[in-house]
Amino acid sequence: MTQQIPRGAADALSTRYGLDVAEPVHALLQECELVSLRDGELLCEEGRPSDGLYLLLDGAVSVLKKDARLEDRALAVAQAPAVLGHMGLVGGGKRTASLASRGGVTVARLDATAFDRLMNHDGEAGDALRRVVLAAMLDQQRRAMTDLVRMLQPGADRYPDDATGWGV
Repeated sequence: MTQQIPRGAADALSTRYGLDVAEPVHALLQECELVSLRDGELLCEEGRPSDGLYLLLDGAVSVLKKDARLEDRALAVAQAPAVLGHMGLVGGGKRTASLASRGGVTVARLDATAFDRLMNHDGEAGDALRRVVLAAMLDQQRRAMTDLVRMLQPGADRYPDDATGWGV
């Protein structure tokens, strides 16, 4: 696909996820569709099929989860650069949260078919995808454990207002 990838997007993602060089990430971005969202638009919705992975290139999104009253509750805010929506593709299930744009947002969307193809591909784009997804999963686990430890402290709020590390 020939698309205008935002300047520095590959470098930012590479730096964020500890990759040595940006070229493989640039190859991955070339496999994606660029999507722009306005404030409040949903990137994906909880309960819907996991149909893509999102590389947040510019802006921020709120991670929303339905509570017991089926009202959306903000769990986190993900800032660019970030990998989003990967767990549904890795685990093969439905979306476990919604993602709503906060202001203008640009993402690179990799559909599920391309995700499956690249996860089993030896080229630069496949290598970058595997490395970025693994790094995102490790980062997600680290952030969740940090928040869990903080919430288990005596006198801590069960759901802190600043829970920005909830696995995005």
